[in-house]
Amino acid sequence: DGAAAQYGSDAIAGVINVILKADTSGTSVTNAGLGYDGKEQTVQQSLNKGFEIGDGGIVQLALDARSQNDDNKASANGYSYEQAYDLAGKSTYGGYGTPKTNLLTLGYNAELPIDGSLSLYSFTTYSRRKAEQGQN
Repeated sequence: DGAAAQYGSDAIAGVINVILKADTSGTSVTNAGLGYDGKEQTVQQSLNKGFEIGDGGIVQLALDARSQNDDNKASANGYSYEQAYDLAGKSTYGGYGTPKTNLLTLGYNAELPIDGSLSLYSFTTYSRRKAEQGQN
């Protein structure tokens, strides 16, 4: 098992090997959307671009943005219009809908070879989320 923990809180920070994107050719752009009857609309867009730096180094830049409209399923008295029930007659719906959410995530990773067996490596991620949910 080496350095990896199997149980408890130490297992949460276990050993993970991650291979990050190192391709510098081309640009990746994605757009996705989801909506129903003009409500609950979610739009997500992402951009990824790699660049060569120095002698064999790379920088990867990534941007991800998501916007979700709110959807209030509660009536004026606080009860949900759209109740769902399981076979035993118990309500399986307990929420008031989805909140209005805006999310922006920016990230980069960079690697610059120093010599045959040594590289300088750097990465960071920044994320900002704003959410609003109406309450009675």
